[in-house]
Amino acid sequence: MVWKILDSISDFDELVEKSVSDPSATFVVFKHSSRCSISDAAKGRMEREWESVNPSVAVYFLDLITYRELSNYIASKIGVKHESPQLVIISKGKCIADYSHFEIRPSCIQL
Repeated sequence: MVWKILDSISDFDELVEKSVSDPSATFVVFKHSSRCSISDAAKGRMEREWESVNPSVAVYFLDLITYRELSNYIASKIGVKHESPQLVIISKGKCIADYSHFEIRPSCIQL
């Protein structure tokens, strides 16, 4: 799996706007904390399973330790309480699903 790095508010806003203008531009943000073993386990599941389940959906990696302000912005912008780890799916400018902790199982997420 090739992670796309998300590290700025402007990049996130551009992705959201693109998802509004192009309904096929659904994207995922995986919020990861390198200080959390549950987050490491969820990251491993993503890396092993995502491409076999949803290969056409872009996945953006957000390092929560480095970019906490961006994580807070995303939570506020999409109206979803921050969790860590967390996977949020955005389509047409809105969060259509969010998963946290052991709920992050790509094999169970169908788009």
